[in-house]
Amino acid sequence: MGFVTQPNGQWLLCLIIKHTLLAMSSFDKYEGENDVCKTKVDSIAVILAAFMCVGFVGQSRAIEITFVWPGSHDSYAGFYSTHYVSTDKPIYHVSWCINGDLAGSKTFDAVAGPTSTYYDFNQADYPGHLKGQKYEVEVEVWEWDADNEVFRFDTETYTIYVFKPMFTTEVEEPPKLAPNVYGYSELTRQYYTGDAIKIDCSVYAYNPFETRIYAWSRFKHSLTGKHTIERDHPNPNGVEPQRIGGKYGSYSHSDTLSHDDNINLDARSYKSGAYVRLLVESRGTDNYFIDNFVTFDSDDEPYDAPDDELDE
Repeated sequence: MGFVTQPNGQWLLCLIIKHTLLAMSSFDKYEGENDVCKTKVDSIAVILAAFMCVGFVGQSRAIEITFVWPGSHDSYAGFYSTHYVSTDKPIYHVSWCINGDLAGSKTFDAVAGPTSTYYDFNQADYPGHLKGQKYEVEVEVWEWDADNEVFRFDTETYTIYVFKPMFTTEVEEPPKLAPNVYGYSELTRQYYTGDAIKIDCSVYAYNPFETRIYAWSRFKHSLTGKHTIERDHPNPNGVEPQRIGGKYGSYSHSDTLSHDDNINLDARSYKSGAYVRLLVESRGTDNYFIDNFVTFDSDDEPYDAPDDELDE
């Protein structure tokens, strides 16, 4: 449900005050008194909005947000993360706040604005983690209702998790024995879901020639007090590794290794060990290897997976 406010510049002044104060609150975000400062700034914003936006007349049928993306989605650190919003009416002004701080905004023609738009955030400004770094995003859209001469707005809040993978394209013990092969190993995530501790991992190998080269992978996940999960591919039963190159194509494999038996972070902490290995065999064996350990305890919030991921 949208909201409505009167024109005559009051809405615009209110919006400028709000975003200016949000920006002011971010100046001290690395100081110990940030929480107190931000609370005071928010209170001032509310008081000023109440006095300056005197035309506010309550809830009314107004512009409505019909779609946001990437709501509850994963992103990778170091890349731009594009956030989309769609509405049922033309947009005059749109802004995005991340964890309460103004992150970006756009203004369009008051009458002929778009019904959908986007903003690119530099993900380096919102760092990720193997466990998943949580961010709360609020998008606010405004329209100009020329017939009633009022500004109307709507807001939507959603959560994103930014993951920062570990990866390698280098062999564990140089020099490469198969120099023409491109190899890649990745530990995508190492995270807690509320009832399980998991790792997501993948590998890829490409051989541009017809030479006799083979590839396979081994993933392991160890956890305090649990048996280590170990999976080989594509030879779980002693099958020959996959030949790559020319008509044989490339090799790729991904998997999730989950410890989900009586995981209780309130009772104890757990040390999770991730092991990701791509093996490329020619005159010997090249290893593209990642080894990583993370501790989970009661301070770790569970990762809230998107609905489409839960359906897998």
